[in-house]
Amino acid sequence: MSIRSLNEIDLKQISERAPEKGMGDKIEARLTVALKIKDYVFRLGYSLADAKAFTVHLLTAGKVRLAFPDYIERLELVNKSDILSASEAETAVKAHFESIAHERIEASAIAETQKMPIKPPV
Repeated sequence: MSIRSLNEIDLKQISERAPEKGMGDKIEARLTVALKIKDYVFRLGYSLADAKAFTVHLLTAGKVRLAFPDYIERLELVNKSDILSASEAETAVKAHFESIAHERIEASAIAETQKMPIKPPV
């Protein structure tokens, strides 16, 4: 069996305010595992090691609960058939992180464009 890309594995996300911060509405969303990793790494600034830890657990257990200072997120695979063995999960996450590294290299190449003033010919 081939391992599916994290872009193809759907998850359900339920976010709610942390109990010590008071009661709040639960917000449910559906997205891919790849988008959730991007959210944590690029938008929130978490390390790849943190993202790997939660992703491998999610892929092997089918669900994970993440507690942040102000809110809690529950992530659950939509299809239980997407649950992987530990070695398959490691392989899928490694492949995904290699593609993220490639995206970062391309993005940094664009970001590092330098301004070069050109003087008109005399």
